[in-house]
Amino acid sequence: MIFHPTVGADVQKRWEQIDTSQCPNQSETSVETTAQRSEPPSGSIGQKKPIFPLSIERQYGIALGSTLIAFLICIIAVSYLGDTLPFMIFLVAIAVTTWCGGIGASLTVLILGALLWNWFFVNPRYAFTMGSHVDQAGMTVYLTTGIAIIGYFQTWRWAWKQSKEMTEGLHRERVRGMFSKTTHHT
Repeated sequence: MIFHPTVGADVQKRWEQIDTSQCPNQSETSVETTAQRSEPPSGSIGQKKPIFPLSIERQYGIALGSTLIAFLICIIAVSYLGDTLPFMIFLVAIAVTTWCGGIGASLTVLILGALLWNWFFVNPRYAFTMGSHVDQAGMTVYLTTGIAIIGYFQTWRWAWKQSKEMTEGLHRERVRGMFSKTTHHT
């Protein structure tokens, strides 16, 4: 625990003070702790960082960019691999967007990937139809896996946020506990 000595006149009632009348030659000195400040400490513990540090525009920009990159990779890969499961590359775009953005951007990639895959890679091409059972099963696998990826990453983000908040709360309680032990010993 860090104690900061300050002159009593400079405190301006912003922080609580510890009574130092029992200490010789220190009647004009007050001591403050970082746990008593009315403003958050300058370190990373007291500052709340948003779980989604990107703006909405950037989240959807990542969504559109990753979908476009996945689409271009699909076009190149189809010429070498054929029409077998080109939607797998769109799952990578979903994972990247879910990692960097929110749930809305991830669902956008899921829907755009399904539409692009259906329009450009499912026979008959350039029409929104599901011709064969293989294509229907592929779409079902794509949608199910995409929703599972989104659900997993969003659950992970929620758990990470909760654990970070709990850690900060425990740290604050520990600092307060250490402070109360030091005031009882004086």
